[in-house]
Amino acid sequence: MTPSTPVVHLDRRALARQRINQLLAELGKVAELSGLSLSETDRCVLVFDSSIHLEISLWEDEDALMFSSVIHEYSPEQELAALRFVAGANVAWAGTGGATLGANTDDRHVILQYREAADPMEWTRFSKILQGFLNTVEVLRDQLRHLKAGPDSPLHPPRKPAVRV
Repeated sequence: MTPSTPVVHLDRRALARQRINQLLAELGKVAELSGLSLSETDRCVLVFDSSIHLEISLWEDEDALMFSSVIHEYSPEQELAALRFVAGANVAWAGTGGATLGANTDDRHVILQYREAADPMEWTRFSKILQGFLNTVEVLRDQLRHLKAGPDSPLHPPRKPAVRV
């Protein structure tokens, strides 16, 4: 590099934020919701059917897009069964379609998350991930509604992916 060659520093996070905002704007056009974009904290929360809360965010310290949704709140008596369900669903992502199911034991929430590089991501990939993620939320949420208390809960996650994201 010669001294006269300009050096361009690319801020990957800024580029990822810009790309996510472009994808959210496209989603806004399709859903007829103007102004969809990341907040100052790099998050956008969408509500579907008054019951599915989906957070789309720029993952901390990375240029990755994160989909996240709390899909179930369990009682203290259901904790062991919920944790067993979560563990079973994550084996080779058998019940999550490629996403990760987790449990926040402080709040007793089961959470589904999916992360992928924000750039390059085209609208077709974004919309496929969004649809697959929402379908997986619905399938897992419906199964978790039947969660029983105690270690002998008969509930097991599906052996095949609900939806491949």
